Amino acid sequence: MPDIELSSCYKAGIMNNHKGQKLITIDSDSRGMAIQPWTDIDFHILDDGVIDKVVIVVEAGTSNVIDCGKLQIHGNVSDWQRAINGGLDTIRVTVLHVIALLVTVLIFV
Repeated sequence: MPDIELSSCYKAGIMNNHKGQKLITIDSDSRGMAIQPWTDIDFHILDDGVIDKVVIVVEAGTSNVIDCGKLQIHGNVSDWQRAINGGLDTIRVTVLHVIALLVTVLIFV
């Protein structure tokens, strides 16, 4: 949620004052265990703008804040960009090709 500090996310009425985007809805049983069906995650929400923003877990019936925290990426920005753009798949495929080439060379030598 934009414009919310982590220290204030548990305050009463926080959801009335700020409207954020819903990432996912998960229903739970009386013990708090998630039950199906739950909604698909809206991954389009997870763009670069969500980094260092507060994420809040809210109980739908009462609008009570259950938990909150910040989304942070450990590592550098280029790793994040590569992961978003599928760069890790390219690296993985390249490594597999090199291994296949080495195995082929070893078999025929």
